[in-house]
Amino acid sequence: MTVADHLTLNELWRRVKKAKDPIEKHRFLAVYHAKRGLTAKEIARITLNTPRWVQETVRRYNREGPEALKDKRHQNPGQKPKLTPEEQRKVLEALQAPPPDGGLWTGPKLRDWVERELGKKLSFYPIYRLLHEMGFALRVPRPRHAKADGAAGEAFKKKLLAQVQEARAEGRRVRLLAYGEHRLGLRPVYRRVWARRGERPLAVGAHRYRWAKIRASPVTYVCTFVEPETGESLSLLVDGIDTEVMGWVLRELRAWLGEGEEAWVVLDRAGWHVSGRLEVPEGVRLVFLPPYSPELQPVERGKIRFA
Repeated sequence: MTVADHLTLNELWRRVKKAKDPIEKHRFLAVYHAKRGLTAKEIARITLNTPRWVQETVRRYNREGPEALKDKRHQNPGQKPKLTPEEQRKVLEALQAPPPDGGLWTGPKLRDWVERELGKKLSFYPIYRLLHEMGFALRVPRPRHAKADGAAGEAFKKKLLAQVQEARAEGRRVRLLAYGEHRLGLRPVYRRVWARRGERPLAVGAHRYRWAKIRASPVTYVCTFVEPETGESLSLLVDGIDTEVMGWVLRELRAWLGEGEEAWVVLDRAGWHVSGRLEVPEGVRLVFLPPYSPELQPVERGKIRFA
């Protein structure tokens, strides 16, 4: 094959070594070997292409020079955006507020809004692409009960933090633990919604569950203590849960603690947690969450990954 003298053999080899794009590298490699005198079949075996591809690459180089070997797809602007910059700005402004019907933004809600407000009917693909470009991603919302009192939750966190700091200032070795139970075979039903990356929205509503297809007794529970400050955890499997079992769980926690340590356990107000018959070991203190406040419990968030 005849190769034009656009570049010398050494210059072609330098282009091969410096090329960062794999398409460009292969094309320069083909021209380099053609310049060395190899046949199209021999070059095809080296570059893992066909002889026809080799011949076309060399012809393009002869006709247009080294610039013809670059992958020009990188310069392709692609399809014209479905929405103008001004329309995209309006969409972004709309996403800063709740959707017209309340709740959280979803793909269908945004598609309907674009059709109603901007007069453009789009499929889901450009809608989802637009959301990604604006820094949004699908997130599982953190559940929040409709009766939750936000002010009470904030007051609870401040008061608990102050109490823990005060106890530690007195020299007490207090470990703050979050506690929760999860019934094996019962999987929470979560929907994903669009939210900014790095944020997790709150979803107000009732909890829903469905049975998961796993080999476990329908009365088997996982009882877990998690220390958010260190990431340490203790998990126990129990057959059913009641006041007597809860007492055994707390005794196991007491045995797990180090000498001189005391545990402050944050938990909800389930019947077997607040029962007067519950025996709480020495060195263990129960701290009850405000009513309807699962979002304050770190171990509850772990159920999403566990499920």
